Amino acid sequence: MMVSASDWSHRLCSFKQVSVDANRFMVERYARQFRVNEGLGHHVRFIGCNFLIFFMLRVYPLSMTQLEVQPQLSSIQYLRGIAAMMVVFFHANGMTAEYFGSTWSPLGAAGVDIFFVISGFIMWVTTGARRTPASFIQHRIVRVVPLYWCVTLALFSSWVIFRNSTPLPPLENLLKSLLFIPHISARTGQIEPLLIAGWTLNFEMFFYAIFALSLLLSGRYRAILVFSVLTSLVMIGQVFSSSNPVMITYTSPLLLEFALGCLLGLIYQYQLLPRPSLGVTLCILGVVLLCVAGTDSAADLSFRRLLYWGAPSVLIVAGFVSLEPTARDNRLLSLLGAASYSIYLTHSLSLAALKSLVFALGLQNYQFVPSIFVVAGFVGSAVIGICAYHLLERPLLSFFKRLVSRNAPSWSGNDPISTPSNTTR
Repeated sequence: MMVSASDWSHRLCSFKQVSVDANRFMVERYARQFRVNEGLGHHVRFIGCNFLIFFMLRVYPLSMTQLEVQPQLSSIQYLRGIAAMMVVFFHANGMTAEYFGSTWSPLGAAGVDIFFVISGFIMWVTTGARRTPASFIQHRIVRVVPLYWCVTLALFSSWVIFRNSTPLPPLENLLKSLLFIPHISARTGQIEPLLIAGWTLNFEMFFYAIFALSLLLSGRYRAILVFSVLTSLVMIGQVFSSSNPVMITYTSPLLLEFALGCLLGLIYQYQLLPRPSLGVTLCILGVVLLCVAGTDSAADLSFRRLLYWGAPSVLIVAGFVSLEPTARDNRLLSLLGAASYSIYLTHSLSLAALKSLVFALGLQNYQFVPSIFVVAGFVGSAVIGICAYHLLERPLLSFFKRLVSRNAPSWSGNDPISTPSNTTR
């Protein structure tokens, strides 16, 4: 992307000068972090990594311009809604397989990987340099914790009420779930909280903690810290095997999906994303790669899932962001995006209620039930999630923002993509 000399006087008024040498150092350091110990047979390189490095280093030779962004990204809002519904589709299919002996393709599980990439991208793009680690963590807690605690406590309360039909999990499981501490569930024997969908929030909150530390630094050093810490943790997990739930979770290769999201945010800030015409190609390529990968990685937290689903997710997110200039207003996708957090947290309860209704009516043995269940569960989860968004999530968010603002007037509690009407997952 060449810039003529006549454009420089105008651009210097709106953009910061950043040297190519600094970016070369950052990119090369980032690339080195993706090399895992060859002696262990885990030499992993990301699909397209060399292309991204070449693309960044081929920018005009004297300098780069970094965009000061505070964006309202409709494309990301739409994609969040789509990702949430992908997860709903996946779990609805899982229930048909478990209870009705039939299933459709559960590829929707990759919606979680899309969420992780989006989280890294949004945190990088919307968090200003003047945000302190304390205010950032405060903001994230207000955004994530209240609704999650409400849904988790509601689920636990239902088990208390119906304890004759549902064994009550230990109180330790409840406390660890509420505090985002990975643990072995007494109910399932898996590393997951009481509200199973909350396993992703363990990753999210850990990433937020690392990102908060990076706010102590500035410029390229923030990027180096985030990338280095995340990749170092993953490498530690490859070198030292452990059965400890905390160790398994916080050294998982899935952490690198957040790093890739941050890298995508950095590329966006430097205006290096492709034109909208290529954005469509990236989206199609990402979807094709997800379909080719199949469902082999559904429950896998290894490099296989990172490559099979993480890499295509990066392409899809990059494609959607590239399409932002041509994005049209879509009320349905915008609503699904705004309510995506509520949909994600409540959909398992919605599907469980629908399953109970099917059995109560004695319909479980009918041949048409699996298809009807998936469609009804898909639509019903969206409707209930949207209701939860308006009746629970937004009031909770407004209340705690006012509470925090009263104690810390300098913090508004808002960022460009996480206002009550345009919330960030």
